[in-house]
Amino acid sequence: MSNFPKTSMTNGTKKISSYQFYSKLIQRIIHILSIKTSMGQLYDVDIRLRPSGKSGLLVCSDSVFLNYQINDAWLWEHQALIRARSVYSSAQTHSFDSLRVKVLCTKTHPKDFLKKEIVEMRKKVISQKDLSTKNIFDIKNGAYGLIDIEFFVQYMVLLFGREEKNLFKYTDNIRILEQLGQYNFISSDEQNNLINIYCTFRTKIHHMSLRNEVPSMLKNEAKIYRKFLKETWSKYLGKESLLPVDEF
Repeated sequence: MSNFPKTSMTNGTKKISSYQFYSKLIQRIIHILSIKTSMGQLYDVDIRLRPSGKSGLLVCSDSVFLNYQINDAWLWEHQALIRARSVYSSAQTHSFDSLRVKVLCTKTHPKDFLKKEIVEMRKKVISQKDLSTKNIFDIKNGAYGLIDIEFFVQYMVLLFGREEKNLFKYTDNIRILEQLGQYNFISSDEQNNLINIYCTFRTKIHHMSLRNEVPSMLKNEAKIYRKFLKETWSKYLGKESLLPVDEF
């Protein structure tokens, strides 16, 4: 995304439109970031997640971005926007953070709609990606695992962000949870427990990923964490279980 006039041109020997220039620049950056090394691919850059997906422009202006996010974006795109950060901005251009907050403050989602969509989305992720077995728990994708904390945070921000705009200030889950506790949207015990469980899961995932292992733990070991997450999920997002059979 770039804040440039639609009719502007570069001032080099061979003039091209700003759109062409920034499109070529982005293509070059993507090539550099996704280069294959002796240790494997550097980064996997997914440009399908831009506005309008594969059919969308590679580069868009602030106004195009705002119009899409407010009028056409899916709920999951607003969930992603809560965590989104700019790669680079200058004093002469609009801050991406201000655009992000403007979208999240402008677009409203009714509570019942939010609950229904987020629960259905979460169930779909579990059905497609959960690698848990009878005794092993998939920390990231399994029911009442890491993603449930992330979805819970996103639900609370989308629900209460217009009431307390400071919830849009940070993009990391830990500081957002601290904000939710500070403004009494959750209790201090819930805040501390959610942060501790999140850090426990993240640490385990990082360590196992470095060893090229699937992030997992014994279900008996994870039971106390998952039980609390189920209680929290039930309290705020409804009592319908994410599991076909209750494990607790």
